[in-house]
Amino acid sequence: MPESPGTTGRTGRTAPTAAEPPATPRPSAVPASPEAEHAPAARKPGRPSLSEVKRREVRLEIARAAVHLFRDRGVEQTSAADIAAEVGISLRTLWRYVPSKEEAVTVLFTLAAEGLAHRLRALPPGEPVSALLLGEPWQDQMTPEVGRLVREATRLTRDEPALRKVAHQAAFTFQSGIAAAFAAREGRDGAGLEDKVHAAMLLATLAVVEQEAAWCDPSDDPRRRDLLRRGLRAASEGLPL
Repeated sequence: MPESPGTTGRTGRTAPTAAEPPATPRPSAVPASPEAEHAPAARKPGRPSLSEVKRREVRLEIARAAVHLFRDRGVEQTSAADIAAEVGISLRTLWRYVPSKEEAVTVLFTLAAEGLAHRLRALPPGEPVSALLLGEPWQDQMTPEVGRLVREATRLTRDEPALRKVAHQAAFTFQSGIAAAFAAREGRDGAGLEDKVHAAMLLATLAVVEQEAAWCDPSDDPRRRDLLRRGLRAASEGLPL
């Protein structure tokens, strides 16, 4: 049964149900001028803030610990307290970043979909989507280590239904963004039914390909590309109705 805040894990400890009270802000030593209060942020559009980057880093640390524990012990025999201890944080802190122990690996499954949505929006009109998928890596934040963790987490989904559900939910979080990118490529402001179907088909295709490729040797790039070509060809041919 999924373990989340308010439930008792294998260790017998109960996670807190009440949110931690917000910290009282410190008064500024020098009062900000009206101009400074209304000044635009220096951060470039589309670039994550430092706090967002920090939260992503912490989530990756949590995901790394969860993958290792799930692999060695299994999901059922791993508690949220085990994951927190592995990372070196309190259980209360863990619940700030993930809503359940199974969703500790969510960030691994969202990286690829997030990168795909971004690259689709930037793809020049007339350039086929297959050229993007089969070309240079489009997973913006997929370092070699993170890629290894994604493969390990993907392998775990074969025998762990709870993780399989997390993987599907994470990828399809970006379905609307990918559908909007398909519509924009055709000059439409909003995504129609066909765009949504195309987005769902693409995400499902990539999910199946990743499940197959997760068992390949990481250095066997030709094999992985062949799986992707076959998956895209099957999707482009449509359903055998």
